[in-house]
Amino acid sequence: MLLIAAGFALSSCSSANRVTPQTTYQSEVHLNRSVESTAPSFATSDKRLFVNYRPGQTQSPVTFTTLPGAVCTINTPSPINAWKTFADSNGRVLYYVSIAGRNTITRETLKCSTRDLSQYFTLIYRPGASAFVPRQPVSVPSESQIDTFIKSNGFDLRTASDHVLLQHNIPPRPQDFSTNKVSASAWLEAALTPTHLVSPSTAITNIVEDTTGVTSGTWVGFADSGTHGTYNTVRANWIVPALKPIPQSPAYSSMWVGIDGSTYCASPPCSNNVIQDGTEQDFSSSNGVDHYNYYAWLDLELNNTPSTYLFGISPGDKMYGTVWKNDSGGQVYAQFYIKDLNTGQTTNVGYAAGNAFVGDSAEWIIERTLVGNELYWLPNFGSAQMTNASLVSGNTTLNYNQVLGYPLYEITMAGGQGTVGNLATTAEGGGATIDYTWVNDGCCPR
Repeated sequence: MLLIAAGFALSSCSSANRVTPQTTYQSEVHLNRSVESTAPSFATSDKRLFVNYRPGQTQSPVTFTTLPGAVCTINTPSPINAWKTFADSNGRVLYYVSIAGRNTITRETLKCSTRDLSQYFTLIYRPGASAFVPRQPVSVPSESQIDTFIKSNGFDLRTASDHVLLQHNIPPRPQDFSTNKVSASAWLEAALTPTHLVSPSTAITNIVEDTTGVTSGTWVGFADSGTHGTYNTVRANWIVPALKPIPQSPAYSSMWVGIDGSTYCASPPCSNNVIQDGTEQDFSSSNGVDHYNYYAWLDLELNNTPSTYLFGISPGDKMYGTVWKNDSGGQVYAQFYIKDLNTGQTTNVGYAAGNAFVGDSAEWIIERTLVGNELYWLPNFGSAQMTNASLVSGNTTLNYNQVLGYPLYEITMAGGQGTVGNLATTAEGGGATIDYTWVNDGCCPR
């Protein structure tokens, strides 16, 4: 099965999720200030973006506003390096660059397009102090925060129903909330972090994902097997890994939690559908510029239905991701919740899943994603970790490695594109923690 990481056609979404295109565009980016133009949404003339970067290998942010749901392509000498980034439902674009030269001024052309409209930018990278905004720390949940929440919202999140929680953009409370401090703390962290709700974008990416075997060329991590109905929820926290440049370009990866869609089930045939959300971490080098793309996405894979770009994120951000089954009015919904705990950006949506939600496997994966049908390099993520890696089976919350009666598969990413050894390995980190290590034997300098 192919899991196409692209954008949902939002015909199945409510009109509340649709965003009216804005007519204000950021035309220049300078340190600590910006100049905006009022060009109409159909404008096609070039707009100049001046971007300060910190020389060396430090990643500097590039952010501006364009057409909501646009796909933005960097003009490169070779189509194979036609690197893409995306605009969220509000038209916001965020990616990172690094440039080795200390006194280098570099230009690139960027085209941002929706189905009917295009906007062109000339990016002028120049050395200087970057307008990087330090990440806000993720607060540790406290009783005073809980009391403040109750007074402000008029209900106790520790006892409220899942329906009430979802109405307030809070994920379902873990069944082991009162007995598992790690699980409770992770959930409270997501619940109490102020939410900036982001609707799914219409941007179509070119990322494709795949199923795998125990020794895989595309997956690394753990998968629990089961029979139909074994699993109904999966969740985890992770820090978005900061990529390092490698000689090979482009390179693509994703980090996600999911249910179904793998070859790991106890009663084949296994479900060919998948419900997952996670983050993308991509690297590409062209025009003397290293580009880094970090963003959140979700995927309801039904008959190769494309998945959805959500919002841009930054390396080092802490994520909370979960997917689960939600029964409402006789209809089965696949529910997605992913939150950047540093910025509060959150997507909380459900889509009708019919009988496609089987629950015969659960996964915590870093994936070497494909572009179209081509498999490229695995970017250097160094080491990464998932915590609070858990699932719900029946009415019981379990760590990923506590499921009894079914095998737990440890998946090693092996081989591919001239390599003779492993690309990435994984290990149990104790409790509900999973460790991942970039190896890439035979490929690239570490």
